[in-house]
Amino acid sequence: VLEHLSYFEGKEHLREMSDALFDSLDTEGSDKLGFHELKVGLELLNVEPKVRFSPDEFEFMTVGGTLCDVDGKVSRQHLFIIVQRLLELYTKRRLAKVMAGEVE
Repeated sequence: VLEHLSYFEGKEHLREMSDALFDSLDTEGSDKLGFHELKVGLELLNVEPKVRFSPDEFEFMTVGGTLCDVDGKVSRQHLFIIVQRLLELYTKRRLAKVMAGEVE
């Protein structure tokens, strides 16, 4: 998922990609994403390797719930913040692997 998102062409394009992801995950149409909805939606995505989403990953992704509303759900705007944060971490890990000669 992050690899696909890493091909964004600017902040507005990344927002569009994040919004499209949000829309595909928001199966309840509530404009909020809870843990279960995220888990089911992410695990159903047609990506390799398959996504496995745990409560610990939800806690990490939402920075201990600080990127959730009072009901523990993620808004569209918060998902965009999460995507930006996770892409930054993904890019740093990827760069470290390239620098270590693990990836071409």
